[in-house]
Amino acid sequence: MFRPTPSTNRRPSRSSTARSRWSPKGNGRSSRHSRPASVTAHLVRHPELRTVTLGMAFYNLGYNVAFATLVLYAQDVLHVGTLGFGLLIASGALGGIAGGWLAPRIAAAPSARSAYAITLGVQAAAWVTVLLAGNPWAAGVALLFVGIASTTGSVVGGSTRQLHTPDEMLGRVVSSTRLFGIGSAALGSVLGGGVADAGGLSAPFIAAAGLLALASLAFAAPHSLVP
Repeated sequence: MFRPTPSTNRRPSRSSTARSRWSPKGNGRSSRHSRPASVTAHLVRHPELRTVTLGMAFYNLGYNVAFATLVLYAQDVLHVGTLGFGLLIASGALGGIAGGWLAPRIAAAPSARSAYAITLGVQAAAWVTVLLAGNPWAAGVALLFVGIASTTGSVVGGSTRQLHTPDEMLGRVVSSTRLFGIGSAALGSVLGGGVADAGGLSAPFIAAAGLLALASLAFAAPHSLVP
């Protein structure tokens, strides 16, 4: 039986075209610029990207130092039950919603450094309020402002990364900055528990407020201490 030989001009299948399109060998520029070393160098050299990385790290570190034992502080010092603590957390969520409306206005600040100086300072003031006021109503208002600051920092960080990062590097840059942000959050939780164990339930708020205030001043300084 006669069997036709395959034609050399046969149109390639859609799957083979897709593989060729996305293969690293088929696009040397994309592969070269997405190497981990290239991404790290870009992140280290770019001042705005360094700012959002360090800003996120300090913000999450301070937040989790204070938040690690907040439930115990609310129970033993503020004397609120399960419902009361839930309402405290809800006030932070409401602040996050309000922050979504305010963030574009704050993000229009001259630089990410200015925006992080504000958000770090707001969080520091909020934990001082929780500590000194000693009542759940003041704590609820303070957490409302923490929610606003958190959303604002997230918007500023995300928009700055997208603005200053080439498309082919964006995924790796986001992963690198989140490594610092999420890693510092875990470290803050550990430190918060240790500080509370050593100095009592008020100590984490003092430590967090001091750390955040110093970071805010560093970001706000005319000749910034932030590299």
